[in-house]
Amino acid sequence: LASSEINTLAVTSAGPGEGKSTVTANLAVAMAQAGYDVVVVDADMRRPAQQEAFNLSNERGLSTLLARADVDWKSVARSNSDLKLKVITSGPIPPNPGDLLKSSRFEALLQTISKECDMVVIDTPPALAVSDALVVANVAQDVLLVARANETRVDKLQAAVNALPETARVIGVALNYQKRSKAESYYYYYSSDDSSAN
Repeated sequence: LASSEINTLAVTSAGPGEGKSTVTANLAVAMAQAGYDVVVVDADMRRPAQQEAFNLSNERGLSTLLARADVDWKSVARSNSDLKLKVITSGPIPPNPGDLLKSSRFEALLQTISKECDMVVIDTPPALAVSDALVVANVAQDVLLVARANETRVDKLQAAVNALPETARVIGVALNYQKRSKAESYYYYYSSDDSSAN
């Protein structure tokens, strides 16, 4: 996924419980292991999960950066000493996450971070649950959809695609919880340049 064409990637799903946060964390770690300088941003400020995925405190994070323009993102991001990976958790849950994400501060923040790393991977709420994911997708432009094998309905997945802004490009679908064999991964990534995916 990491290339000169994709620098900021929003990860979402049609509904809750499809494993988008796990896919976000795994994808970021995989890219960092491949040598890319990666920053994970938890923009799901309603039900954040990246602090648990990376075993971090959530006292400061994205909500802190969006509420206080004087705070530098690097002072909030936590680094992994073994990988070129930084994590910005959601921070304290704000009363108005949607408004914070719609602010010009959020777009400016992502632009700043993306210029200083190879890839920004953003965990967002489910696309059909709240408008937050659509706001993030509009800024990030590239989107990875997560679906749960044998559970996510095709019409719900299509509805999520249709809900995304026209500026967003769906680069692929991650089929989660796909049990193949004990020797194989439980995650199967499918990417497509087919314009019909948009």
